[in-house]
Amino acid sequence: NIPNDKTVFLFFGQIKRVKGVDILLKAFLKLLQKRDDIYLVIAGSVWKADFSACQEIIDRNDFKGCLRTDIHYIPDDEVKYYYSAADVCVLPYTDVYQSGVIQLAYGYQKPVVSSDLQAFTQFVKEGETGFISKACDVESLTGAMDKATNSNQLVEIGKAGYELVKK
Repeated sequence: NIPNDKTVFLFFGQIKRVKGVDILLKAFLKLLQKRDDIYLVIAGSVWKADFSACQEIIDRNDFKGCLRTDIHYIPDDEVKYYYSAADVCVLPYTDVYQSGVIQLAYGYQKPVVSSDLQAFTQFVKEGETGFISKACDVESLTGAMDKATNSNQLVEIGKAGYELVKK
């Protein structure tokens, strides 16, 4: 039940405070004010965190039917469905040492919008393998997601990420 006629952003993985899901929700809302061709999927289980702040953002705002939240453990055999439905993976992390999600996204040939953390910028090259935003910055994330939506090169960018991970 994910639309084919919209750019689908995917946040996938464990939901922790440092993953920036609240920032993503705020950025998506800003982008939704000027675009109607986007959709956001948030999928994963909450780990050592509380989803209530994110749920409050969801409850207090109109996402115009453009948000899907699957807040639970996603079995391995279902992961492919999320990545197949996505156009762009979003990693709005506020802190990270490493992430398997970026390799997973590139493994599915999906471009990435990520924070400008060193663990990501060694893989994410602006306009080549994805788009970069400033960590903890709603406006910057909104801009990076808008760039991704405006790009007519998402398939090529996803393939470039795939090639990078293969190497």
